[in-house]
Amino acid sequence: MDARTLAICATVCRQWRVEARLDTLWRPILENEASGIVYSTPICTELPVWQQVQLLRAEARRTAITVEELTSFTWIFTFNENVEEYWKRLDPHWTGSGPLMRRYFLANGLTLAADDDPLRLVTRMT
Repeated sequence: MDARTLAICATVCRQWRVEARLDTLWRPILENEASGIVYSTPICTELPVWQQVQLLRAEARRTAITVEELTSFTWIFTFNENVEEYWKRLDPHWTGSGPLMRRYFLANGLTLAADDDPLRLVTRMT
């Protein structure tokens, strides 16, 4: 069942609302939607899963992140398939040659690469 159908079922009566909010019904929806999210603020896993889905959907609508979020962890990335071959040859994802590229964004505007990154550059965010 999809999220919309479960939400409609929850409006029928109290018993249906209880049944429509079971974690076992919402877990596959949460996992499916989470797989397409690049970044999300931490969501309390102690909440019922249907509420986690609501929070994740709200996160998915965001169009920006804060400096604190940008600088709080290591970003792991790969070039997409539409990039020129030159960049693909440098990307371990496409060559199978090592760990994925990692970037560290600093609050002063600098971007650093990990020591083992094939594209070790220091650039300024624009």
